[in-house]
Amino acid sequence: MLQGRRRQRDRRASHLMEEEQAMELEALEAIFMDDFKLLDGADPPGFELTLVPEAGGDENHVSVVLHVRFPPAYPESAAPLLSVRGVLGLNDEQVGECEAMLRAAAASDELAGSAMVYSLAEQAQGWLRDRNEPEVDMHTAMLARQQASAAACGGGEAECLADAPSGGASGRRKGPEGVGEGSWRADPAAALGGAFTPVTPESFAAWRAEYDAEQKERALERAAALSKRRGGGGGGG
Repeated sequence: MLQGRRRQRDRRASHLMEEEQAMELEALEAIFMDDFKLLDGADPPGFELTLVPEAGGDENHVSVVLHVRFPPAYPESAAPLLSVRGVLGLNDEQVGECEAMLRAAAASDELAGSAMVYSLAEQAQGWLRDRNEPEVDMHTAMLARQQASAAACGGGEAECLADAPSGGASGRRKGPEGVGEGSWRADPAAALGGAFTPVTPESFAAWRAEYDAEQKERALERAAALSKRRGGGGGGG
């Protein structure tokens, strides 16, 4: 007789849990609407919530899907089974961090014994809001670095060059073989390893003037050397 009463009590408890689970599912579907998806045939019963920082907002740059299953004893004496899948703007490490946070919250005394999925969803949305930053493309990142570099110099590119460490009388930094880093003869490999500076008409004109001056200097050196050799040859005859 006692065993029969226990079975009857267990059936009532199971029916009560099913009712509470059904009520929670109905409430979640009404709240999340299209972002709620019931998983057919899941055992235990399961569903998914697509979560963003601001529901209906235009500036949601991150998103996850919260997968939830209700074990038979939920919510009275068991927590829901949770997993998180990244959708937008998060790496695997961040998705794992979000999942661990939600599982810890589900196991806490604060939520134990209660219908907790909406509270968990709110926590996830708060976590997403803290990380809601747009992805930056390479070009935008490069421009940001250039602007930060100019700001650190307290002015534009000219000020940065003027403040660069001096490598000789010319005031330019020297490369491995004493060649001015700003020279057109600087090591191309070293130049490629540095920060990229867009070519402007002014910078091209400055480069061309330097190039012409160096060419003229080299021509004068060759002429002087040739004249010296000729003079030496005449003296020997």
